[in-house]
Amino acid sequence: MKKLKYILILAFFVTFFYSPPSSFALFKASKYLEGTIIVPENNFCLNHNADTLSDCMLLMDQYSNNTSTAITRIKAKTTPDFSKIAPEISYRESGFALDTTTHTTDTSFQVADSYTFDRTTGKFSLVNPYSTVIDSNETSYINKYACFDGNNTSNCEYVYSIFSEEYVNNQYNVTSTMKESGIVYEVFDTDNGLYFAQDDLGDSFYYRGSVKNNYVYYAGLFWRIVRRNGDGTVRLMYYNTSLNNGGHPFDYRINSEYTDPTYVGWMYNDDDFSTTEIESSDAIFNNFESRSNYYFGKSYTYDSNDKLFYLTGTEQSGDVLHTDWKTHYNDILDGNYIYSCFSNNPLSSGCPVLIKILSRRSSSEINAHYLSYSSTSYNNAVTNDKSADIISMLNNWYDTYIAGEVDNQNNPYSDYVADGVYCNDRSLSSEQGNGNGYSLVPSTLYGAWNRIINTKLPILTCPNANDRFVLQNSTISSSAKELTRPIGLLTADEVVMAGGAYDVYNTRFYMYYGENGYTWTSSPSFFSSWSRIASLWTMNKHGSLTNWYNVRDTGIIRPVINIKSNVIIYGGDGTVNNPYDLGLPS
Repeated sequence: MKKLKYILILAFFVTFFYSPPSSFALFKASKYLEGTIIVPENNFCLNHNADTLSDCMLLMDQYSNNTSTAITRIKAKTTPDFSKIAPEISYRESGFALDTTTHTTDTSFQVADSYTFDRTTGKFSLVNPYSTVIDSNETSYINKYACFDGNNTSNCEYVYSIFSEEYVNNQYNVTSTMKESGIVYEVFDTDNGLYFAQDDLGDSFYYRGSVKNNYVYYAGLFWRIVRRNGDGTVRLMYYNTSLNNGGHPFDYRINSEYTDPTYVGWMYNDDDFSTTEIESSDAIFNNFESRSNYYFGKSYTYDSNDKLFYLTGTEQSGDVLHTDWKTHYNDILDGNYIYSCFSNNPLSSGCPVLIKILSRRSSSEINAHYLSYSSTSYNNAVTNDKSADIISMLNNWYDTYIAGEVDNQNNPYSDYVADGVYCNDRSLSSEQGNGNGYSLVPSTLYGAWNRIINTKLPILTCPNANDRFVLQNSTISSSAKELTRPIGLLTADEVVMAGGAYDVYNTRFYMYYGENGYTWTSSPSFFSSWSRIASLWTMNKHGSLTNWYNVRDTGIIRPVINIKSNVIIYGGDGTVNNPYDLGLPS
């Protein structure tokens, strides 16, 4: 028995130390040799002559022997289904449980006799919802279903079965309910690893899903690899100062200005604004109550200080009518009272967009032109003249934590960083009736809106050269050479390609951190004509993309940089406990 034991031990050492390099490395990649002896993977790339981060990340995807084989394998993968999150998650209903939260209202809310559950999102929708009647009749809604989520009746996080109720002075109180939510039923670890797509510089390889081996330690901070760019550089996204959990360096707005389409820009131009009449043959205005009294005027003025239109004259002088459209439209049109804010507010209130009435369509619709004080052309709106506030904040952070620090060989950490393309895609979406990207009316939807919500086909390229921001002395692209520091943010497309989606929770892909708040991307979503708000895409605390966040609001900032293609790895296998450790080539 002793003899057999010594033979096995000898065989182990012969196998371990004298195996050919390829089988040796693959054997080590399995991590476990025998018992508690653990051999890390951090020599796999070095054993295969891949000492740069750019090459190593490719080999580690499927433990290929060389970059050529790795690239062939990655390109052979099927393009992911971007209509689904990665990893794909299936939900089931948690089952109703008693909930004693009181819901109180003196106005109507939506109820239904039944509901549906979506296993792909874990959310509920009411079937044929209808409005309640809150009055002295004390109508009962016991056993009806409600979301109690404002006016929302679909994609509700919870559904409630009304269990007990009471009326007090025409106020309706739901005193207890049976509450149900969705819970994770099954996780399919699909689309996990590297995939291929074209970016503005060539063949790019991006991570998707619940990636476990894309951690990097650099500049005293921890990062996650997003992708290898088309020029071989590697895009990193800030992770945290430690590996305990995800974090972020600071919170900030994109820009303090927000009331014009030009302010979706990473850089913008607001020097050419003027009063513009927006002519459109299919412009129909119906955002008014036909029986309500509004102010109608024959002429107007514009105040450039408060950026509001005002009707000129008074009712007493006969220059203004205060009446309803439904019964007095002839008086309005015949008297040439063709300008209106369609507001019940006093004349002194003004409005950001003025309606010019062309003709009557019905008792509650008119053919109209809009007057706004805004950019005069799309080209002017996307001119890169002034920097948005976020750029200076990113520059300051870069100077402090990267340019201002050195590695243990006294090399500035900025020597690791490469120029790269940061996309602020201001191309216009293709929806019928979409705005023109410079006028206040109608609302403008931008390119990422169409790709993320409609086609589900995100891209790594940036459609307009003017929106591809690179360094001022850049040699990599004929892009907008505007940046003074090589730092930016992720695009919404990159979030989708990593495994995220619009309005679908995903707490398991590698970009999820679970922090309260909204994480900014650099992708414009839309400009709202009536709220006069410019919005960019963000990712919320549930790991889903949102499209409505105001550029002036404070959001989470996760800086993004690109590492040079020749930056080497000293060790590590990219896992959370053994991240890649970087250095400069000697």
